[in-house]
Amino acid sequence: MKIQRLLLGFFCAVSLFLLGACAQTQHSLVKRLNNGEVPKFNGYVSPITIPIQPEYIPIKAKFTQSDAISITSTSNKKTDSYNKKSGTLTIKRLGDFLLWNKDITKIKKDSQTFSSNKPIISARFQTDKYGKFHDIEVTAPALSSQNVSQKEIDKYLESIRHSLKATGAILSKKPVRSGNVIAKYDSNLIDSFLKNENASIEDGLQFVVDGWGVLDDKKVIVSSIDDQMNLKIRNTITRLDISGYMLHDPTSFQIVDSYLLGIAHPPYSESNFSIKILSHYSAQLIN
Repeated sequence: MKIQRLLLGFFCAVSLFLLGACAQTQHSLVKRLNNGEVPKFNGYVSPITIPIQPEYIPIKAKFTQSDAISITSTSNKKTDSYNKKSGTLTIKRLGDFLLWNKDITKIKKDSQTFSSNKPIISARFQTDKYGKFHDIEVTAPALSSQNVSQKEIDKYLESIRHSLKATGAILSKKPVRSGNVIAKYDSNLIDSFLKNENASIEDGLQFVVDGWGVLDDKKVIVSSIDDQMNLKIRNTITRLDISGYMLHDPTSFQIVDSYLLGIAHPPYSESNFSIKILSHYSAQLIN
């Protein structure tokens, strides 16, 4: 059970941060997950031959994050879950750094919706132009006004702070073209997220440039991933397969659309369950 709990927590971190338990539903994303669909960009892709230097810049955007989760036990008992959250992202320049402000303002679980005139979760963090973290602060304005103890809120926010640092995409410091790594997840930061569980990873995750694509009549950079991580929990190794794609705005290098599939392959001694997660992220840049 410890491995199952940790894997679910890790996958939720990779998909930003999953808030609470999910409601059971047959949302289209859940159906796609159960149909065994491997996310691939279906549009035409042309090669990028002239190298481009990826860098984050100040922007404003609205985003939506959806996660479908399927957990199956050896007794063939299957639990499907779905969660959707939306909010805003603002990036401002602060000297040599960038100040990010990410607010989650609405959460939907099946037919239930939780929204507030205050952000449910608000994350402020500083990075360099490549996305490397230097400072991070997470608050819960809406939760703080509810009947929830401050101790529980602080514990919850600390876990989110670690997960955000572990799952920030760091851009390449070198110009990229088709075949080059455009973004990666730092294995050292993910390791720090897992330390409290006596776990560690042996590899990081990398997204490789495929080329130019088009989304809603706008040019985008298409990158994809078909990678593995080895998660070490005590003396056992669990393989995590991550596949999918991301579409980057070529000016701000923000992700404007992505589908990612995560599958856990537990060790034989813990093979009484399996976990799959399909995540969809989309963002609309505001001029």
